[in-house]
Amino acid sequence: VYVRGRCVQFSPSIINQILESPDEPYPDIEVSDNKVCQTITASQVKTWPIKKKVPVVKLSQKYAILNRIATANWVPTRHSSDVATGLAKFIYLVGTGTKFNVGNYIFQQTVQHGKSLAVKQPIAFPSILCDIFLSQHPNIRQEGEIAKKIEFALNLHYKLFSEQHVSDIAGPST
Repeated sequence: VYVRGRCVQFSPSIINQILESPDEPYPDIEVSDNKVCQTITASQVKTWPIKKKVPVVKLSQKYAILNRIATANWVPTRHSSDVATGLAKFIYLVGTGTKFNVGNYIFQQTVQHGKSLAVKQPIAFPSILCDIFLSQHPNIRQEGEIAKKIEFALNLHYKLFSEQHVSDIAGPST
């Protein structure tokens, strides 16, 4: 991949190396949209909605929090009131502890984004991509640009812990 006229090596292995994640070939995840939907909503929603998105208010506490983390850090979106299939599957994999090749997942998402004709689509995994660029070409920045982590607190609204979301987070035992 060329970034500002410089060749940047970009592959699932390089992504895994940056993330210090094992670069192992895991089998493809065969899970239906309905199974994902049932899991992330604690069976409140049995089948994937016709409108292609699950309302955030239907997510269990665990998946509502994972969704909030994902939309703030991994897969930025302007749609905070619902969850699309791609993001739902990602938080399902993370939430269930399913072993998968994270580098391959991020690589495929980035390639898919590159093929998209969408004009205002936010770039997925922006911090990871920036880390890859800067690790290979530390001087790729232009004058006036600085590399820094986004510094904002991840706010978890009190409604995430209300009865509106199914409680699926185990509290401390006594």
